[in-house]
Amino acid sequence: MEIEIRPATERDDEELMEIVEEVSLEGGIEMVYARRPTFFRGAFIEGYSVQVLVAEDKENKKIAGTITRAKRKVWLNGEVREIGYLSTLRVRREYRGSPAFFKGLLFLKKLHEKDPVPFYLVSLIEGNSYAYRMVKGKGILPEFFEYGSYITHAVFLKKRIKEGDVEVVRGSENMLDDIVLCIQRNGKRREFYPYYTPEDFGTPLLYGLSPDNFYVAIKSGKVAGVLGKWDQRDFRQFRIEGYRGWMRGIRPLYNTFAKITGYPVLPPPGSVLNFFYACFPAVDEDDPRVFYSLLSRLHNDAVGKYSYFVIAFSPDDPLLRVLKGLRKEIYPAKLYMVAWERPEIRKGIPYPEVAIL
Repeated sequence: MEIEIRPATERDDEELMEIVEEVSLEGGIEMVYARRPTFFRGAFIEGYSVQVLVAEDKENKKIAGTITRAKRKVWLNGEVREIGYLSTLRVRREYRGSPAFFKGLLFLKKLHEKDPVPFYLVSLIEGNSYAYRMVKGKGILPEFFEYGSYITHAVFLKKRIKEGDVEVVRGSENMLDDIVLCIQRNGKRREFYPYYTPEDFGTPLLYGLSPDNFYVAIKSGKVAGVLGKWDQRDFRQFRIEGYRGWMRGIRPLYNTFAKITGYPVLPPPGSVLNFFYACFPAVDEDDPRVFYSLLSRLHNDAVGKYSYFVIAFSPDDPLLRVLKGLRKEIYPAKLYMVAWERPEIRKGIPYPEVAIL
């Protein structure tokens, strides 16, 4: 078997989309993470420099696997730092354990040696350990150093909630500088919070996100907090493929219960989940009144249009308490720093932004 590792090109697009969809999330719901109509649009939001690698079976003219290496700027220990991010590790079932996987990791290591970063951030959902099983203990990649956990919350949007008492307005182009300044000064107090400038808006890095997608809290005539709304369904989707085991049989009964109680129904196979990301929360002094006002306004504007929204926090994040009392499902995950030596960074409150993971 002759395997060639090379950068992906546009002619690989269709195969890359197929490979991504071969791996479904574990559990009763068979769900795939899709990137249609093009794989690359979803990759470019992961960093300002993105390298998509493919392992091609030259004999069968088929892509055996892929991995994405990105570089992004984040706040780390109060400074803007450049780190790496690894994502979308996929190997077709028939090639797992073949030279394709190991050659790809060796090629990745060579890329790192030419263009090093202090570590690579990796996010793994608990219960979907495919990527971790693929690389752990192989002796090719560096070590996985666990940084901490974060919890993704899917907040249901069945009915309106009481709104907060802080003034909230919608963002605009004229407010872009103030929005970004608020994100920067508050992101500085977190670890891994993405660093952006006004010039990043309108580029592939923030595709589909504009200033008018932000909610802006005003106190004493000044911006006191912001929260974004990022609908990525036109380039990144979660699609229901089917239901396994007892979930298949109980779905009709559950949907009847869900309609009565206000929980989202389990959609039919083939459906794309109807949600958006509540992203880049930035609140001066982590004021819960300000954040609740932002969150409640965003929530109520979305009722009747979406089934839920997604937002993620570390268990130690003071903003997390504002979600208490909202109907939601939670999905724990782990953050790892992948490096050859343990990175020397101060342990703080992580905020990697789930919308770009």
